[in-house]
Amino acid sequence: MKLSDRRDLRSLFFIVIHFCLLIFGMMTPPGWQTALLIPSLIFSTYICLNINHNQMHLGMFEGATANIVLNVVLSIATGVPVTTIYVPHLINHHPNPNNEKDWMGAHVVGNRTGLWRILYYTFKAQVVQMKLRPRSFFAGLPDERRTSLVCEIFGLFIFALVGMLWNPVAFVVHAMVPWMLGSNILVFINFFLHDGCDPNSENRHSKTFTSNVLNFFLLNGGYHMAHHERPRMHWADLPTYHARFVRLQSGMQHEHSSMVRHFIKLYF
Repeated sequence: MKLSDRRDLRSLFFIVIHFCLLIFGMMTPPGWQTALLIPSLIFSTYICLNINHNQMHLGMFEGATANIVLNVVLSIATGVPVTTIYVPHLINHHPNPNNEKDWMGAHVVGNRTGLWRILYYTFKAQVVQMKLRPRSFFAGLPDERRTSLVCEIFGLFIFALVGMLWNPVAFVVHAMVPWMLGSNILVFINFFLHDGCDPNSENRHSKTFTSNVLNFFLLNGGYHMAHHERPRMHWADLPTYHARFVRLQSGMQHEHSSMVRHFIKLYF
């Protein structure tokens, strides 16, 4: 199991931290620790979803088997068979970032504004996507991804069964709740990274957030325009590509330092 790029050791470190939190949560009955565990687990789940996003575009390991094993690990980490987002993301979203052909584009919220825009989108976009995507989760997948999906479903089922038999209350509170909220945050953030941009522009359809702290934990997920231009570029190289090419083509209109400040400005 050889890494394709040693810089992915950061990703593996975050996965280990997440599993430490997850296992501790499953061993710990809900109590005062829950107030600390749930926010931590939601954040670490979201980080693992970002890692899966990178893994989906560019396998972390050189061998196919090792990448399938990692997909199973990420499925357990996030509570969802991770290959299920392959078609909606790679096949649909990337060629149609937030435009009318994007199953989860901004058009699903109409003219709604403020916080209601966020809440409505997070629910509605998932419903629309499930209606428009192929009925079978295996449709449109390459053979390696089909094999991976079977393994992911089996691995996640076994983990959930053990969790429910071991400590059902702790599993629901400290695993299922963070899984659900983390996945919904991923849906919203994907929308947020495009909301207010021009879906018909080749180089102004996505935002960029340059915060060093944010990008350390999200593996440069803030450099979204650069990612769309070079989806198979390693995440560690996105800031350099942004500085050399994206900023010159796109200007500063959709570049922001703080995601939090921009969130408040856009929705409050």
